[in-house]
Amino acid sequence: MEGVRRDYKEYYWLYGKSPFKEDEKKNDEENDGNKLGFRLKCQISDCKEKAMALTRFCLKHILKDSNQILYRGCNFPIKSGQICKKPILRSINPPHCPVHAQAAEKHLQRALKRAGLDVPSPGKLAPKLHVVVVEYVRQIQTKRSEAQRKSVSKIKSEEKASES
Repeated sequence: MEGVRRDYKEYYWLYGKSPFKEDEKKNDEENDGNKLGFRLKCQISDCKEKAMALTRFCLKHILKDSNQILYRGCNFPIKSGQICKKPILRSINPPHCPVHAQAAEKHLQRALKRAGLDVPSPGKLAPKLHVVVVEYVRQIQTKRSEAQRKSVSKIKSEEKASES
């Protein structure tokens, strides 16, 4: 059964439809005749890329699909007022492709530096958790030992005052 499941998933991934005619009839009824069909390549004429599962377009051209809602274009401004428009997931915020996300981060760091704000760069690694915990425990122990010394000295001074 595991082999059949694996083969079914692989077939569905490759061709975007079920190998069984009954499933295809159900899908046709659900899609109201808007069948994706058997497409291995992107629908853009010059593109040789494989279409993504259940779509007619590859990742590069997915924004041409009017029905898709998972992707949007990168909105990083490039030369002469143009915008990048590489497809990225809608959930990514700020909406930049990986290349432009790094560029935007560098621009932000430069702007903050020019403004006189010293913000640590994200390239520097943050201390590991165990280092932070050890330092925090050390500070707590120091405060406790100082408080204990003060209380001991206070008790001694009270004893001396009561003896006299």
